[in-house]
Amino acid sequence: MPTECIAHVLSFTTPRDVCRASLVDKTFLAAVETDALWECFPPSDRVEILSRAVDPVEYASNKELYFRLYNPILVDQAKMICSSGRTFGCLLATYLWLDRQSTLV
Repeated sequence: MPTECIAHVLSFTTPRDVCRASLVDKTFLAAVETDALWECFPPSDRVEILSRAVDPVEYASNKELYFRLYNPILVDQAKMICSSGRTFGCLLATYLWLDRQSTLV
């Protein structure tokens, strides 16, 4: 089966399944490495997210962009945002508060 066909089928799965499929054989690994496959996984508003980033997010491929956005990045006034587009400012504040409470005990 051609690499492009495998990549197209994998685009209907999840990034986790894509990574697992790369272990099947060399043809699947080649399909997983195509930039077109990873284009469908980052959020559709990625341009807006990247424009709001406190520090520039550099990437060379859609696969690299996906994994950079997988980890939260700082946007606007140091709010955290993840690839789903949700802001984690409150979550970060809660985590810092809980961390401070554990050191007081």
